[in-house]
Amino acid sequence: MLTPTPITKSGEDIGKAGVELTFEPELRGVPRRETLEVDADRNVVGTLDLREGEPGKDVKLTIDAEIQRAAEAALSQGLDAAAERQDENEVLTFETFNADAGSIVVLDARDASVVAMASYPSYDPSEFVGGIDPKLFAFYNEEQSAFPLSNRAIQGQYALGSTFKLISGLAALESGLRTPETTIADGGVYVIGDREFTNAGGPENSYGPVDLRRALTVSSDVYFYGVGGELWGLEEPESEAIQTVARSYGFEAPTGIALPDEQIGRVPDAEWKRGFAEANGVGSCDEPAGQEETDRCTWFPGDNVNLSVGQGDFLATPLQLANAYAAFMNGGTLFQPKLVSEILEPDGSVARTTDDTVIRTNEIMPAWSNAIIDGLVGVVNSGEGTVGGPGIFDGFPDKANTAGKTGTAEVGGKQDTSLYVGIWPARAPVGQPQYVVAAVIEEAGFGSEVAAPIVRKVMDALAGVVADDETPDIGDQPGAVE
Repeated sequence: MLTPTPITKSGEDIGKAGVELTFEPELRGVPRRETLEVDADRNVVGTLDLREGEPGKDVKLTIDAEIQRAAEAALSQGLDAAAERQDENEVLTFETFNADAGSIVVLDARDASVVAMASYPSYDPSEFVGGIDPKLFAFYNEEQSAFPLSNRAIQGQYALGSTFKLISGLAALESGLRTPETTIADGGVYVIGDREFTNAGGPENSYGPVDLRRALTVSSDVYFYGVGGELWGLEEPESEAIQTVARSYGFEAPTGIALPDEQIGRVPDAEWKRGFAEANGVGSCDEPAGQEETDRCTWFPGDNVNLSVGQGDFLATPLQLANAYAAFMNGGTLFQPKLVSEILEPDGSVARTTDDTVIRTNEIMPAWSNAIIDGLVGVVNSGEGTVGGPGIFDGFPDKANTAGKTGTAEVGGKQDTSLYVGIWPARAPVGQPQYVVAAVIEEAGFGSEVAAPIVRKVMDALAGVVADDETPDIGDQPGAVE
């Protein structure tokens, strides 16, 4: 438990953000207080009360300084490189990507300890000491600055694109809709009524027969569209299996990390859609005024199809994304991400350690786990994998035991969000570290072209690799459409 916040006085320095704010009572200690008796001439004549102070304690973070530096450097360099690339959706105008913001989260899947967490753009905390210049503070809160005061790792809310297919795949398995071996024909298009949902890049990108393993490796949208559409047609609770599994892996809830102002994202469902419609002018969904109002109140198969690939009205933070993958990789235990390992006395002795906090435990059948991990390993190691073909992890010392998932999320009115979740080692010995590295890069294009190379650089640092000319940079390899 944290100690009560001591009373502060004007002119004293206190923690105002991040860990320093959360652990201010521990860090600050208790100041010495002496009450003096004075005479009419303000001469001290005695001491009425004396309370000795207590020095503040130190907070030992789970952050690895070397990995933190590597994450910050990879994020900054990757964004600079991505901003020089042409947006292929804007061929006629030769428009480049905005690529002005993003974040990286590195977790140890064993207990969700935060190994590194970076958000860009950032700012110099010393600018706030003694009071920040009002013009600078105003600039930091304007769009042209890309809002550096926002910690995007816990406050940025994004569509996850294909990185969400982990959840949709688990929903298909848990609901009994499919087994790992269930094979469907991916012809590039999934049709519901008069609507067509195509694979990324268009219907010509068809993959033929795909089971769960191959669907993850090649990132077959059609496979997962089918999951969303078919689940919609079932009775409850199976019809909301994607939403149920998403929430069981921490989406639409705070992770509980010891940082202020964490956002929780959104897992849309029929109830949410009704509430949103009623709050935005429909009136009552029980008595809609006409067909337009009825449509706005109704959760359609297309809504579930969009959700199955992390699109539509779904939102999540990068930390939630990393924590969901960490929970899957450790066998189903969703931990509260841990940023502080120990509280130390001034002499360096341990005052207390921070316990692991389990949010919930999900059951994962071994056959399910093996199939999904095989598919994620294929992303990196198969020639048809979304980063295996481009060769982004060529030269990594443990490539065969490396997994990942790309994502490219469409956002209305903006360029695509680039996402990648890297896992190393994919099959770790019991008790050994297993790292999950999630990168979310705003308006930067395909996940395979931007986020994945950024993650590769962080994973090099985790593996103790010194960067050299063999390490691919942003844009060195053509990215896979997914």
